[in-house]
Amino acid sequence: MGAYTIAKNVNADGSISIILGGSLSIENCGELHKTVSDSLDESQQIVLNPRMLESIDLTCMQVICSGCKTAAAMGRGYDCEPGAMPDSMISFGGGMGGPKGLPCSQNYNRPCIWYGGIQ
Repeated sequence: MGAYTIAKNVNADGSISIILGGSLSIENCGELHKTVSDSLDESQQIVLNPRMLESIDLTCMQVICSGCKTAAAMGRGYDCEPGAMPDSMISFGGGMGGPKGLPCSQNYNRPCIWYGGIQ
């Protein structure tokens, strides 16, 4: 298992930042899921900061996607820190042939994270 970082910070405005770094994979997707779920229970606004993410696998992308859909269903904000979307996440959409900014029908037609969105 490679080195990774999943950290949660509560900001002064009550929003929660989730900082991701290193290599996220199936071995640590349970921890990522718990962090996202707990954050959605605790705050109206979640902000992902994956800037230091070196690699991510399908299971962790699914956890991030699920968090986005759950936040939308709960009427909560779920965004990516502006300019923080790393190539390791953007490449998923490109690899699947989707255009950057493809809308997500389950998140008010905002740009889908699979295609470099939520920022």
